[in-house]
Amino acid sequence: MRLPFMRKPQTEVVMYATRFCGYCVRARRLLEQKKVQYQEIRVDNDPGLWREMEEKSGGRTVPQIFIDGVAIGGCTELYALDAAGELDKLLNPAAGGHGGQTAGD
Repeated sequence: MRLPFMRKPQTEVVMYATRFCGYCVRARRLLEQKKVQYQEIRVDNDPGLWREMEEKSGGRTVPQIFIDGVAIGGCTELYALDAAGELDKLLNPAAGGHGGQTAGD
C-alpha cells in the first residue's frame, strides 16, 4: 500500500555519451536545468559500451537517451520533447509533469 506522503521514485534517465560531444553537452545542460538526476554511461574509448548502446537504442551516434528504459533518441529528440511540452510529463508523470526530482528532494 502506498501512503499519501510517500513520493514516487524518480524516473530513471540513462544517457550514453562522450565527454566532449557538443550534443552530449547540450543534453546534459537541459537535464541539469530541469534538475533531473541521470546516469551517464561514458562510451569514450570503450567499444563494448558503444556496442551495448547501439544494440539497446538502434542509434549509432551519441548521446542516446533512455527514460524509464525507453529509447527516446538523442539531443535533438530530447529538445523536441521539451519544446512540445512532453519531456516534463515523461520525467515526472506522477506530479503531472513539473520537472524531475533530485536526490535531495
